[in-house]
Amino acid sequence: MTPKEKLREDFKRALIQTTRALSSQQDIEVAFGGDHAQVSGKRARIPLPARVLDPASAAIARGEADAAALRLAHHDDAAHAR
Repeated sequence: MTPKEKLREDFKRALIQTTRALSSQQDIEVAFGGDHAQVSGKRARIPLPARVLDPASAAIARGEADAAALRLAHHDDAAHAR
């Protein structure tokens, strides 16, 4: 694994742990893919970080992961259905 690949994998692991911490749900499943963050039940899908991890792409990936975490933490399906 090249140093750039290792950096990207470390960043993905950090996104997973941060998503779990912000959502206060350690048992959620976090996967990577798609264009925008999606949440369904105990699953979160966040966009894959760019291959070249510059500050701008890292900030976008972090923002998408944070959005998913906050939705997991605060969204109430019953209240939303009203």
